[in-house]
Amino acid sequence: MDVTAKFQASIPYALQSVSPALAALHTRRLRKISTEPTYPDFENSCCNKCGFYLFAGDSNTRVVRMNKAKRRRTDAPTRTHSSSSTRARQSTCLQCGWVTESLLDDRGLFPTRQSSSVEISNVEQLHTPSTAAAKSIQNSGDAAVESKAVSSHKTEIVHRQPTSTSQFLTPPRSTVPSASTSTFTKSKSRPKKKIGLHEMLARNRAKEEKEKAKNISNGGQASLAAFLDSL
Repeated sequence: MDVTAKFQASIPYALQSVSPALAALHTRRLRKISTEPTYPDFENSCCNKCGFYLFAGDSNTRVVRMNKAKRRRTDAPTRTHSSSSTRARQSTCLQCGWVTESLLDDRGLFPTRQSSSVEISNVEQLHTPSTAAAKSIQNSGDAAVESKAVSSHKTEIVHRQPTSTSQFLTPPRSTVPSASTSTFTKSKSRPKKKIGLHEMLARNRAKEEKEKAKNISNGGQASLAAFLDSL
């Protein structure tokens, strides 16, 4: 499409927001003047009869299934996809009542399944590891076996060490009592002293309380006698 045709095709979209009727007029004029056979944008978005824009609230759009009779018609609207499609977008213009149908591509919505041979080859590649991976697995297994053998050999050497040396290393038993026993006996005797001190302190407190009570009682009697004498 040359520059002039692109400019003429952009005029209806520029006038759509200002005057939909004028945009439809330019669309119909472009269809008559244009030398190119098809304009997919206008076929899908504008009414084929009056030229009004279908997606501005001036149409009813739904998805329908195309039967074989409709697919065999030669006077059907221009199709942008293959005839194997069974779904179509049906737009009814509210200005003139014209029905515009555009086929939908089912291949984009439902992708085809791969062949069984390709799936089998992919499964075989997943289940059969490569040679490098197999070698690494073998090397790791050999290293694990060697480490187990070395560890078992070390444990045998440790268990086979003579136990006679432990007899010479044990220190002789001492007949002298250790200082820990004396400290233990002292710790036993300490609570008795503490108990005696507590008893003495308790007795002293009791005596002091008794003396205070006596002094208070004597002071009260003296004050009563003085009060009576004053009367």
